[in-house]
Amino acid sequence: MTSWELICQQFGVSFLRPDQSLQNKLWLTEVIEQWYKFLLLKEIIKWDTNAPHASHWGKDQNS
Repeated sequence: MTSWELICQQFGVSFLRPDQSLQNKLWLTEVIEQWYKFLLLKEIIKWDTNAPHASHWGKDQNS
């Protein structure tokens, strides 16, 4: 199983073969990009709230 097949399985979509429509491929690319951005944002927020200069929402939780 390729990593693409694994990713597709994670998202509950069938593996897109080269003969399938371009629209399906574009949709999958969009889904993966959004997921990547979400994970990246989550990491940035986690890092920011753990930093010494913690952002305002980090301080609110501690007070």
